[in-house]
Amino acid sequence: MQAAFFSLLPALAMAYLGAGYWALVAISALNSLITCALLWVKCSWRPDFHWPSARIKSFLGFGAGISGFNIINYFSRNLDNVLIGKYLGSGPLGLYSKAYQLLMLPITQLRDPLNSVGIPAMSSLRAEPGRYRHYYSQFLFFMAFFSMPITLFLLVNAEALILLSLGAQWVEAIGIFQLLAITAFIQPVASTRGMVMISSGLSTRYFYWGLANAIVVTLAFVIGIRFGLSGIAIAYAIANYLILIPSLYYCFAKTPVTVGQFLRSILAPASTALFAAGMNYMALRSLAVDSLWLQLGTGLLSFGLSYLGLWALLPPLRPRLKELLTIAKSIKKKP
Repeated sequence: MQAAFFSLLPALAMAYLGAGYWALVAISALNSLITCALLWVKCSWRPDFHWPSARIKSFLGFGAGISGFNIINYFSRNLDNVLIGKYLGSGPLGLYSKAYQLLMLPITQLRDPLNSVGIPAMSSLRAEPGRYRHYYSQFLFFMAFFSMPITLFLLVNAEALILLSLGAQWVEAIGIFQLLAITAFIQPVASTRGMVMISSGLSTRYFYWGLANAIVVTLAFVIGIRFGLSGIAIAYAIANYLILIPSLYYCFAKTPVTVGQFLRSILAPASTALFAAGMNYMALRSLAVDSLWLQLGTGLLSFGLSYLGLWALLPPLRPRLKELLTIAKSIKKKP
């Protein structure tokens, strides 16, 4: 708090004196410098030049795998923007980027907090395969139960959502938004591959998986860009679904988790979400309302009733619905 305050004052003065965007640069730089200075003053610990190589060697090796994955993943995930900007121009890039940002907003709000508590909890269970497997199954089911219907709801109601949130000038982004949602349907649950490898201490495998995935995604983008924005979104979806099962076998090898367990955990949420999406689509087609707000309300009502209704009415699903509260509590704390 003190660092933020003392870095803001000089930046405000710079902005007042006409420094322009350098004032924003100053905020970031000064905040880091002041934070470092305050920590040095208030903290009694001081670094020394002793290098305990034997003790940190394993940490460096583990961190190198994760860092390598993150670097490769960053460039491969942003290659689509580079290719679109270079070959299609700034207009299509804006449509693509805005559609992607809007789609990922609710998904990241769900996925990132869950991952932040899931990885430490799973790491603590490495020595207990049974409990590890049970925790992962519950975590995956919880993730699928919410992420899959959210993604399909966004796909079916894309027109109303985009026109209401962005305006009529973004109407061309609707189709791209829907195509990207096809990939987003599986991405949150598929991302748990990394959780399993990290929590199992398999950072080298995590790096190699990132490298292989980057190669596949890059090829998909290079092929897809030839067919425009739709082509790159379709190619990305095809690549993700083609490598899903092989990647699960590779990532889960020699861990307590199996591919069968993964598929069983997501089967019910996926199938009920698809059913609800179909009901949502038929409701919109049959009512044919003109108001965007009524379209969105109709979609929310038909989707919500269909999805939750199946879980409440079907005997095999009803007990799992009751487990959600227990699961929510269990993934928030160390098992």
